[in-house]
Amino acid sequence: KDGMAYWSNDGAIQSNDATVGAAQNNVQVSTTNGGGITAFGGTATNIYFGDTIDMLLFKGIYTIPTNGGTNPDPTRISRGQTPTSIAFDATNVYWSNSDCSIDSIAQ
Repeated sequence: KDGMAYWSNDGAIQSNDATVGAAQNNVQVSTTNGGGITAFGGTATNIYFGDTIDMLLFKGIYTIPTNGGTNPDPTRISRGQTPTSIAFDATNVYWSNSDCSIDSIAQ
């Protein structure tokens, strides 16, 4: 999104400017507050990810915190899930679980 690269690092989504030669700050964008991330993906406005401990699906924002601030905690949008992949269409978020089930929810 907007020239940034995003990746999971244990229980956090981190970001850096993807421009060649840009400073590498490894800014934390969102976190599970404990569990490792099982899968993540994003739309134009939000980032979605699952965690290993609480088996939740989260919806967070891309905004990079400024001046040492932090982003608000992500919203828990589904419980009892173990997403291994996440996909989107114009209106829904879809994910597959470790038990091969597929679920969805409106974005």
